[in-house]
Amino acid sequence: MQKLRTWLKKHHIIYVNRSFERAYGMDLSIPDFSIISNISEFAKQHKQDRSHIVLIKDATLLDSWQLLTHPKALTYITEKKQKQFGGVVIFKNNKKIERICAKNNIPLLNPPADLVNTIEQKISQVAWLNELQKYLPPTQIDICKNISWNFEPFVLQFNQGHTGSGTTLIEHEKQLQELQKRFPERPVRISAYIRGTTFTCNTIVSKDAVHVGSLSYQITGLMPFTNTQFATIGNDWQLPHTILSYEQQAISKEIANAVGKKMQQEGWRGAFGIDVIVEEQTGNVNLLEINARQAASVTFESQLQQYAAPKSANNLMTTFEAHIAALAGLSTKDHKLIPVKTGAQIVLRLWEKTKKVEQAQLKKELEDAGFFIISYRSDAPGSDMLRIQSKESIMEKHATFNTVGGKIMTIIEKYL
Repeated sequence: MQKLRTWLKKHHIIYVNRSFERAYGMDLSIPDFSIISNISEFAKQHKQDRSHIVLIKDATLLDSWQLLTHPKALTYITEKKQKQFGGVVIFKNNKKIERICAKNNIPLLNPPADLVNTIEQKISQVAWLNELQKYLPPTQIDICKNISWNFEPFVLQFNQGHTGSGTTLIEHEKQLQELQKRFPERPVRISAYIRGTTFTCNTIVSKDAVHVGSLSYQITGLMPFTNTQFATIGNDWQLPHTILSYEQQAISKEIANAVGKKMQQEGWRGAFGIDVIVEEQTGNVNLLEINARQAASVTFESQLQQYAAPKSANNLMTTFEAHIAALAGLSTKDHKLIPVKTGAQIVLRLWEKTKKVEQAQLKKELEDAGFFIISYRSDAPGSDMLRIQSKESIMEKHATFNTVGGKIMTIIEKYL
């Protein structure tokens, strides 16, 4: 995106994030876009001799706010501020980040934390949607002790959660009673349980446009990658083209566009993602989630776009480029996102069955099989161990791997 590259020459941007991979969406040869992150094998491979990539070594992985306050990072930011500086970008803004930036006089380009919370949290999101609640499944807000068991499964969500951790499928009255004993006064969001297939759509809001991205099938809750039923563990960009009708794809994008326009009116700039579910029996499309931040899939989606981009593409941009351009306040109405037709990624999470896996050996075997692998270091249950990326689709249908996905499964099962 030449417009963004030209702007960066006079407005240096620094992306600060604990995971280098989530900031790795731009051409790393561009010296006017810096990254500050934790040191990792993946980050070191890409740093090489690039002085605009700053990697910080510590005993533990530092969160974004800790990186921002690290002496090495502050020195680098101060140095850039003395020249032509555009500001700092964070993966997801919060109040602590805002306080740190204000204290150190660091311009922060992300949307305000209050707006992030209002849109993303499960309870406030319903009221915020207002007239767009029509896209939701039947939904109720109440305190936990007031919820009744009506002999039908339903989804119970607390106000905050991440990749399924705040979501429970209530299938029996006893489950509900246990939660009511533990959290009687806690507000909850109750939604009708819809059996179906979930899809993600990354969307960009700029000052003068809403850019709806390509749909991806959301890989959720598959063993042995995770032991959490609703945990999102990957995306497949080809499957929506084969299992969704044209009308279902259009409705999904209509929802993303409607949410994007509402966010634009409230001052939102940059990326957000929605999850929609297509009901198994009726084929109806409902809005499940709004993720008011750059989704984790944005960087790989952008890499797939780079593979697919035609050589003469002056008015085309990747999702990550559009995200940064929108945060920079640039006009994007004369640009379009590059469509993604294939590609997939899936994450192997740390849990009881995977904690003894020889990670380095598994990584090498998957790489030898033609996959791109990012490894992580964390002992926290549920954290990422390996991210497995493919230029091809890995899913044949809902919850079923194709031959490529089967190859991944066969290799992983050898190590369990």
